[in-house]
Amino acid sequence: MVPKYRITRDPVTGHKTRVETGTFEPKLIKSTRLAEAEDAFSLSSGSKMESIYAEHSNKLKAMANAARKEAVHTKTPSVSSPSAKKVYAKEVASMNAKLNLAEKNAPLERQAQLLANAHVSQVRQANPHMESADVTKIRQFALNEARTRTGAKKTKIVLTQHEWDAIQAGAISNSKLGKILNNSDLDTVRALALPKHAPKLTTAKMSRAKSMLASGYTQAEVADALGIGLTTLKVGLS
Repeated sequence: MVPKYRITRDPVTGHKTRVETGTFEPKLIKSTRLAEAEDAFSLSSGSKMESIYAEHSNKLKAMANAARKEAVHTKTPSVSSPSAKKVYAKEVASMNAKLNLAEKNAPLERQAQLLANAHVSQVRQANPHMESADVTKIRQFALNEARTRTGAKKTKIVLTQHEWDAIQAGAISNSKLGKILNNSDLDTVRALALPKHAPKLTTAKMSRAKSMLASGYTQAEVADALGIGLTTLKVGLS
């Protein structure tokens, strides 16, 4: 138990006095010797392998400390840039509309997901030896049917390059960005955030992709048929 104090002030002299008022039990957290040790070599037996591990551990701890110091001094803007918001007004309006649609459809989408999962669970119980590929097809079919029944039309937000440029320029606030990313297609976000190495779709492939999508094929099926990555397809369609 640890003593608990309160500070009192003499109304005449103004002097402060610490008065013990009882005790309390401090909160404890689990830790490890390595986490508490300033130098991992202090825990090493001196063997060659443990020395390698200790050196590696010290480097990682130094990197983590450097990152924490950098994070403390890094200011993250909580509001959008007025000038960027004006320049990218069209992109901001587009992202707001996409987010509004995604949030409105979220409850319906959750309901559709529950219905689809329940159907797939029943099918798998009746056919425990189904191939994973067949399960995937059944799940997609069940989800499409459930979305039709519930009225869910939710699709992940697919950001365009211009919209990503607006985000990079600070045209939207951090709180709005968090909501957009939570409802975004992460493959597309990664493709936009990372250096551009993805091959571009030819006009012929783009035309075929749109035709297949209009016929009811999923994006994954279209990408497989065209022999391209799913991310390449999504970026090409954005």
